[in-house]
Amino acid sequence: MEETRIGREVVVLCTEAMKSYRLCFLFPPRAVALGCAYSILKRRGVEIVGESVKEWVDSVAGGSVHVLDFEDVLDDLGGLEKEGGDLFG
Repeated sequence: MEETRIGREVVVLCTEAMKSYRLCFLFPPRAVALGCAYSILKRRGVEIVGESVKEWVDSVAGGSVHVLDFEDVLDDLGGLEKEGGDLFG
């Protein structure tokens, strides 16, 4: 995963997310990792086309991540990115 720019950015965001008590202890690690990957893909301009976010979450996580957890993780990551400024500058 760290072999590409996107992979490195996902790892950086996951590392920052692990500093958050809420993200570490209230959500499953898979939901946090998926949220980080989605955030980076969206920042890079990749849009999910042809399927809903719920379908995408189910297909990528194999049904093991609840979409509500995923959405809450995205909200927390948004706050984390605002607090941390530009993590990738």
